[in-house]
Amino acid sequence: MRAFVTVDDVTGLMAEHFGSDRRVNALTRLTGGTKKGVYRLVLDDGTSVVLYV
Repeated sequence: MRAFVTVDDVTGLMAEHFGSDRRVNALTRLTGGTKKGVYRLVLDDGTSVVLYV
């Protein structure tokens, strides 16, 4: 069974790279990516980042 990334999975990664005061408001798996997964993370200030797993 395939497991997808959740907001809880990326919380530590976000804190490590953007500081502990940043939060992920939304996480969307992008279609047409890889089998491992490409995700768009929307942060609490409206910016977004792309995560390749």
